[in-house]
Amino acid sequence: MLEKTLLKIALDLSLSLPKKAHYQRLMQAVNEIMHCDAVALLELQGDELVPVAVDGLSPEVLGMRFLPDEHPRLKAILSSHKPIRFDADSSYPDPYDGLLSMDPKRVLDVHDCMGCCLYVEESLVGVLTLDALQVGAFSDVDDISVATLAALAAATIRNANCISLV
Repeated sequence: MLEKTLLKIALDLSLSLPKKAHYQRLMQAVNEIMHCDAVALLELQGDELVPVAVDGLSPEVLGMRFLPDEHPRLKAILSSHKPIRFDADSSYPDPYDGLLSMDPKRVLDVHDCMGCCLYVEESLVGVLTLDALQVGAFSDVDDISVATLAALAAATIRNANCISLV
């Protein structure tokens, strides 16, 4: 399954799709591989992280902007070149608490979280975040798998931006 989904992401890079379609297909593929409750692709625009695609989060997240200084988890992710994992008892609040699409009453808090920076030619272009309600959901996920997804996500951002310029 992992190999097929990674191949699907790589093949999508050669398609001339609208930017939004590229991003959404990537989110669905990441969610297939990681079995998370929510995944988000945030693009770095100036000093802000702007969600450009989500899967498992409320659509309202797409209209939000996150200043890393106001969100310790996002700031921690941005400060590392490696994937970052947050324990269920982390003192850092999760920026998506109450925003899971499966929770119409907005009461569920995310329990297992990880994220990684996205780089294109050594330039930071965004962040990929993964969230789960189950504690320990990502404990068996190795950093190489997350780094591979991050590299494909960065390539998707680069490709989508290049296609939109044409």
